[in-house]
Amino acid sequence: MKRFMIIVAAVLMVLAFSACGGKDFEWTRLGDFQAEDGTVLTIMEPQEGMPEGYYVGMFMPEEFHGWYVPVEGQSLHGNLVSEYDDYDGDFIVTVTEEGEDGVQVEIEGRETLHFTPKPHEDKTVLRVNTWGIGEVAFAREGEEIQFDDEYPMTSHYINADPGSRFVLAARTQEEGWHFVRWMMNGEAFSEEPEITVEVTDDVEYEAVFDVEGQNGEDYTYDPE
Repeated sequence: MKRFMIIVAAVLMVLAFSACGGKDFEWTRLGDFQAEDGTVLTIMEPQEGMPEGYYVGMFMPEEFHGWYVPVEGQSLHGNLVSEYDDYDGDFIVTVTEEGEDGVQVEIEGRETLHFTPKPHEDKTVLRVNTWGIGEVAFAREGEEIQFDDEYPMTSHYINADPGSRFVLAARTQEEGWHFVRWMMNGEAFSEEPEITVEVTDDVEYEAVFDVEGQNGEDYTYDPE
């Protein structure tokens, strides 16, 4: 009888563990979301060759932060300030599912924002990012492109009309770093620092910068 009771207890423990989330949690809410204050939240699935976790980008009215955030329990939790962000301090977020299709973002030491899926409104999304230490600038074709010396741009999000054309430019910020190439949706696109692109679908262009010999290390971007 004692042996039987031990077996029953073990089975109950296994069932309780499963009910409490013993299985790996899978994050499913991806894409663009919007809060009442106009903040746009982008969540993208993990990418090979990048840090562990889901990419979380927050385009707030006065600031932008974005980086890869790992799964912790049944949420995404981590710091949106990467080593390439010149933001002074941390920007710790806990991202959880809310309702049937919404997302809640709790910003440590600040507010909690509630997001619902963002309607596309027949717009395409152009994302411009950097890898390494460098900056980017953009302008619509035919307009003058300008870099911001006071607040260098490392990432931006643009709602564009399908078929619109943009000029994207990249330059280094620190000595020793050099521009390598533009990537389009994770694939090598151009080795020219200034390119003209036509936006027909949602797309991401990433300016890749590299450095050699800094502190005896070589930092090399490898999309594979």
